[in-house]
Amino acid sequence: SLPKFMKLAGDCNPNIIEILFTDRNKEIFSTPIFEKLYANRALFLSTKARHTFAGYAFAQLKRIKSHREWLLNPPSHKPTREEFGLNDAHKINKSVMGAFD
Repeated sequence: SLPKFMKLAGDCNPNIIEILFTDRNKEIFSTPIFEKLYANRALFLSTKARHTFAGYAFAQLKRIKSHREWLLNPPSHKPTREEFGLNDAHKINKSVMGAFD
């Protein structure tokens, strides 16, 4: 919705800012409202954008690091319930577990 888009743009959401600064030749569809937003896109940039983008970038780097670790050292076995602090027994009876199939 437009109010949600405007709130995210005002908060310098990286995805929304990217939409506002995408090349026009990559555009598939546009509306008169978006044309006004696009014409005034510089108004959405502030010093807050720097911090927002930096936070987003650090979060992505953290994800890359954890995924890289998993790819380089994949798990040797399927996790067990005990590894998550759960008891070995299932809480739901097996006959009930398949009832929705």
